[in-house]
Parts: sequence; C-alpha cells; structure tokens
Amino acid sequence: MSVQFCKWFSQLSIGFLCFAAVMPALADDIKVFATIDRNQMRVGDTFTYKVTVSSSGTLAAGAPSLPSLADFDMLNSWTSQQSQSVLANGKFEVTQSRIFNYMLAPKKEGRLTIQGATVIAGNKTYVTKPIQVTVSKSAGPGRRAQPRTPPGQPQDPFQAMEDAFADLLNRGMDDGFQSQPTNHNEAFFIQVDVDKTEAYVGEQITVSWYLYTRGQIRDIDTLKYPSLNGFWKEEIQLATRLNFEREIVNGIPYQKALLASFALFPIKEGTAKIDPYKAKCTVLKPSRFGFGRPFQATKISKTVKVKVKALPADTQPKDFSGAVGNYKVSSALDTQTTTVNQPVTLKIRFEGQGNAKLIDLPYLELPESFEEYDSKNDSKYFRNGQSYKEFEVLMIPREPGQFVIPQASVSMFNPKTGEYYQAQTDEHKIEILPGKGQDVIPSSPLAKAEQAEQDPSPKLLLDYGASASTGASQRMGIWLGLYLFSFSLLFWRAYREFGWGRSEKDLEELLGKRVQVLKTALKQNDFRAVGVGGMNCLYSVLGEVSGQGGANQELEKLLQKSPPSVRRDFSEDLEKLLKYFETLSFAPEEVIGPLKEPKIMKEQIAELENVLSKAIHIAIKSLGEVG
Repeated sequence: MSVQFCKWFSQLSIGFLCFAAVMPALADDIKVFATIDRNQMRVGDTFTYKVTVSSSGTLAAGAPSLPSLADFDMLNSWTSQQSQSVLANGKFEVTQSRIFNYMLAPKKEGRLTIQGATVIAGNKTYVTKPIQVTVSKSAGPGRRAQPRTPPGQPQDPFQAMEDAFADLLNRGMDDGFQSQPTNHNEAFFIQVDVDKTEAYVGEQITVSWYLYTRGQIRDIDTLKYPSLNGFWKEEIQLATRLNFEREIVNGIPYQKALLASFALFPIKEGTAKIDPYKAKCTVLKPSRFGFGRPFQATKISKTVKVKVKALPADTQPKDFSGAVGNYKVSSALDTQTTTVNQPVTLKIRFEGQGNAKLIDLPYLELPESFEEYDSKNDSKYFRNGQSYKEFEVLMIPREPGQFVIPQASVSMFNPKTGEYYQAQTDEHKIEILPGKGQDVIPSSPLAKAEQAEQDPSPKLLLDYGASASTGASQRMGIWLGLYLFSFSLLFWRAYREFGWGRSEKDLEELLGKRVQVLKTALKQNDFRAVGVGGMNCLYSVLGEVSGQGGANQELEKLLQKSPPSVRRDFSEDLEKLLKYFETLSFAPEEVIGPLKEPKIMKEQIAELENVLSKAIHIAIKSLGEVG
C-alpha cells in the first residue's frame, strides 16, 4: 500500500510541476491592447474605445478597470468575442479574443487623453497604452452625432480583422526620432525611424523608412531614395516586396511594411541631415462596405537633423586607429620558421560592433632586417551591425636569426562611454634560417620610391621653351602624346556614358538569361517571383542600354540616359510593363485578381521580351550611327 501511495504521489508531483511550467508560458502568450476607431472628431461625435484581450491558449479575463473618463460621456458598452485561425510554421494556431467595447462622446474640444485601462488575465495585471484624441468645435445644433458602431450590431469586417491581428509594438526611442502621422484619416504615410539624433563622427546611426496604411496598397513607386550625403552608408535592407505586419499608432491599427534600412556613419562634425524618402502609392481605402475606388497619392517622410560631435582631440592617443565602436583585435603569423628573402605574412584583424571599414593599419615596429614589402586588406559589414577588417602585411626578412615582432598598440573610441580605450596585438617570435640559393625577392616599389626621394642627384625639369637639348621633333612628340592622352580620356568617358563597345549579342544574351528566370517562375506558378523577375529584367537591360547600371534608378532616369529613339518609341510600353510587374510583386492577392493567371503572365513575359529586344536593336544601331 505504501508503494502504491508513493507511486501515486510521484505522478501527482510530476503533473503539478508540468502544470507550473506551462502556466507562465500561457500567461506570457496573452496580449492586451486598446484601440479606437478614430482619434480626430468634433464635440458631440461618438467613437468606440475597445480593450482587446487575446491568447492562443485558454483565455480567462475579467472586465477591464477603466481609467477616469471625466472628459467623455459613456453612451453604451458591450462585449464581443472572436476566433482567428492562422497558419504559422506549418501549423494552424487559433487565437481567441475577447473585446470590451465602449461607446464614448467627448464633452469638450482640445487634446484629450484616455489613460490606460487595467486588465487582470492569467493571474497577471496588464495596463494598456494611453491614447490621445483631438476634438474640434461642434458643427452646430443641426448636426446629429452618428455612432460609429451601433451596439449589438456586427462590426465592420475590416476593423474586426485589424483588431484580431493588432499587436502593440511601440518601441522605446530614448535618444532617437520616430515620425508620427499628422492626419489619421490619410490612407497612408511614410515614417522615418532613427535610433539616435546625436552621435560622434564614425558612430553608427540606424535609420529605417516604413510604409503605414489603413487601406490596401495596390502598387508603390519610389520617386526618390534618400541621398544620405554627409554619411558613410551601409545597406541593411532594401525591400523588394512589401511584407506587412500590424502595429497600433496612438490607438489606430495600421499595416506596416519596411521600405529601406541603412546603417549610417557621420563623416564630419556639425549638423547632418537625413533627407526624405518619397513614394507614390495607389491605395484602396477601406469603407464600411469593403474597399472604395483606388486613388493615387504622393507622400514624403520627414527630414531628420543629426548633431554630429567631434571625437575628443585633447585625449586622443597617438596610436588611434580610427576605430569607433567596440572591437577586439587579434594577430597571427602564417609561419614560425622560414628562410632569408622568403615572404612572411602577418595578419591583423579588427572585429566587433561598428564600421570596421574606416579603420587604418596600425603602426608596426618591425625588426630592422625586416622589409615591409606590401599590404592588403579585406573588410565586410553585416546587417546586425557587426563588421570586420583584416590586414595582411607581407614582410621580407633579409638576415638570418631569432626575431621578435613586438606587440602593436591600438587605440579605439567607444561612443557609449565617450572615451578612448586601448588594445594590443600579440607578440610573435620567428626564426629566420640562412638562404639556400633561392631567388631573392627585390625590394618593393614603395621602398625604391623612398630611396629615390632620398637621392640627392639633380631632378629632371620639363621645359617647354626652346633649348639646345629639346628640339622641334621632341616638342612635337610631347604635344602628340598629350593629344592622344586627351582623346583616350574622352573616348573612355563616351564608352561609360553611352555604352559604346557593348554588342547587341551581349545584351540579347543578358535578356535571354533574365527571361529564362521568368519562365522558370511561371512554371512554378509563383506570381510574386514573376513580378520581381520582370522588374529586374527591365531595369538590368535598360540599365545597360543607358549606361547607368539600373540599380536603385527610376525608370524615368534610365530613359533620359538612353538614346532618344528608345525614349520616343518605347517609353509608354515600358511604363505599362513595369506597372504590371510591380503589381504582381507588391499588391495584395485580392487586388491582383486575374493578373496572376498563367495565361496573362505568359503574354506579359513575351511582350517584355519583345519590347526589350527591339529597344536593344535600336539602341545599338543609334550608338553605331553616333560612333
């Protein structure tokens, strides 16, 4: 009996521990947030304030404890429930939501604040974010307030979808800048997000541009990428398609998608400007009956000023390497033993947080018999803010013996502490054996140049006047050389600007490869890949025709740089094709509709190949006539 009791007690204990381990996970899965259906209105208007509690597990939540609503009249309240199934990581997850609705009407004009509501769910207390409401004067006694959502009636489907997926992702911006919408009735706006607005020279600043919308974006046309003058820039991400997620801005649910993100490093002290991102979108704005007619609008993000501080000059060490960030330094020799006049490679590597591309090779105190023959470096910046720079120093030992390559002192600057810090490379011992008749590597060109500078012999002077040593034939030869040099420069520039030297066969081969990618995507019935591939095909071919490369260039700019015959004959067709492939790339599936049918995609791919092939032929012919 005692054995059975012990077994039962053991199973009960294990079950209790498992339950205790699962409970925090269930509690952490709960999300509580507050939204309103609008935050700009008149005195006497009504709006709906909603507190939503959602969870993918068991949902047990009581009614929220509302904040003081002295500036509002509560006209009604009701509760609703929703269940949403979402495919995530190959599995369907069911999210249960309980929504507490309150119909409110503002009593006065001004900027009114609804403080956070308190909800107890899963034995944990949650407090929602405050929401601001802008209230203007009443429209007059003849105007009646119309409720946004009558109590007990079905909610707007679009709003229900927003509430079910809304997620409070409000990030802290202690020293940065995050632009907000100026009018929540706008169909979309472009937000600029900067993690800091004050930085040292060389310190990383992360800037991102996001598209926020309450409707459906049918297509987007980037009119201007930020030039970011005054910064060394490293690309973190340039969106090739819009991947939307939900975010609440001051109580209003939006769809948010990243447009571009860069790591910026200020070049000099003073005030630097992060210039705006400009885009034109075709939007289907939501209404109570679905989506309204599409319309186009152009938006531009705000310009952000950054205060750039100089690195402290009074405390800057002599061995400062230019590294701004948090780095580790390491060094290594490729061998411990070699012979006289045979090369030895010393590697010095900087690795850490920051832009290592700006780091200079530290001063090396080599043994007298070692000649620094050559050096090269390799560097890379990663999207997570890490980077490295590795120097390879090629040395030639000229005498045998036991030698020590001493430590190299390297100073760097930490922008977080505002102070310099020091690191050292390792000390390396190396044995140099006598040579065995190997070929002697001569001194490097750099060493010869230094010897020439120390040579006290008279320097040759170029005199264009008549002299006994410079005859007429010599002067003519000099001028002829100058003319040939100038002509070569002009020809090289024409080659770069107008694409001289590019053959029609090469461009047709490029077009064929791009079209083959499109046909492969078509066979796989991947309409998104067809859209992206079509855009890449158009830009790459037209970029070669115009001599601009096509990267991050607007179609209009590429056409301006193309031969006039290409602009005149193909501008309209190319614009239509670009519009089609952009729609496949970015627009929601319900907006694309029949455009993604295989038959239509096949016709558009054929049209793209036909138009670009003709453009290539005319462009090469035109350039041949110019040449």
